[in-house]
Amino acid sequence: MNESRFLGYQKNEPKYLTQEELIAFFLVIKDPRDMAMFDLTYKFGLRASEIGLLNLKDIDFETNQIFIHRLKKSASHVYVLYPDSRMYLIKYLSSRMNQTECIFSTRRRRPISRQHVFHLYRKYYDLAGLKNPSKRHPHCLRHSLAVHLNDADVNLMTVKRMLGHKSINSTLWYVNVSERKRKEDFEKINQSGMIVNIAPETYPRFKTAKKGKKTRKSPVLIKAKEAAPFPMIPSFTPVKFKHEIE
Repeated sequence: MNESRFLGYQKNEPKYLTQEELIAFFLVIKDPRDMAMFDLTYKFGLRASEIGLLNLKDIDFETNQIFIHRLKKSASHVYVLYPDSRMYLIKYLSSRMNQTECIFSTRRRRPISRQHVFHLYRKYYDLAGLKNPSKRHPHCLRHSLAVHLNDADVNLMTVKRMLGHKSINSTLWYVNVSERKRKEDFEKINQSGMIVNIAPETYPRFKTAKKGKKTRKSPVLIKAKEAAPFPMIPSFTPVKFKHEIE
């Protein structure tokens, strides 16, 4: 049974990697450059075309900060550099042969292209044994960050800033996307005691009523006062105002 069908899944929802899929993806990466590159892509929600924009001057290892250039009219920001991201970057930069201003470059000393990022992502995606063809593109890493931040109950404004969104409406697209989050929210609602639930043994019974030659089934409450788990609401008689009384 496809559980997502009953958890509000929509075809137009963002495709993302689960935490387990993401771990499998990173475990097969052995190249220091690719590890540092895809780590930053995921941690800061980079688009494939934004990776080649990163320069050495954008990183301050003393203050552990990184400036991310955003495209598509998104907001560029300075972010705190994660400790493991800092480690991957130092390992890569200390070993690379091409000493260029651009952080992620090709053998020809040019910024890595969007097409090259796509090629590398698909290479590692296949090596990890991941099969879903709809997740076989690097933009899934950006979607994954957004969904995982929401899984962690991070403030929505923080998620907005992490993705570089200018409008909160763009961020709302990721709210309650993952099945894990939906199940957690359902359990919170179910256990809150704020939703009225009627036990099956007290559910209204049905009996057959005849009307002329035709037979129809009509619900009839039996012993409603005894069956109801909460006080019965008294009938309400509307009050007529003076201007309504003839």
